[in-house]
Amino acid sequence: MKRFRFKLQAALEYAEHREEAEEMELNTLLMEQQGLFREQSEACRRLRQAEEELCRKQEILPDEILVYDRFIASLRRHLEELAGRRAALETKVTSQREVLVEATKKRKTLDRLREQQQKDHTRQAERTFQQESDELYLARMGR
Repeated sequence: MKRFRFKLQAALEYAEHREEAEEMELNTLLMEQQGLFREQSEACRRLRQAEEELCRKQEILPDEILVYDRFIASLRRHLEELAGRRAALETKVTSQREVLVEATKKRKTLDRLREQQQKDHTRQAERTFQQESDELYLARMGR
């Protein structure tokens, strides 16, 4: 029996590598997203802490109020920047998920095609073997 050879094997291998690359890219974006989330949580904690400190002080000088006010304002700006970066990153993550889904579909399509062609090849080989067996049997019976 002739060995099965999938003619689109190179395309299948490329699709597999593409899928892996897209998955790695998504994982990179997700790790970046987690880092931004941690950074945002830390900035929120620092903001709450600064606001609480300001409220707890019994006697406070105007200069201290000004320093706290500037610090709190800078934390709020930083939080706004982080929120913007997270929104932009979320868009990238969504887009990358779609790219990964498409790459997976292409790879699965080629996998199914290979499986189908392999089944067809096996069936054809079995038919050929059966025909040869039948011919051999008839040749022996005809003696």
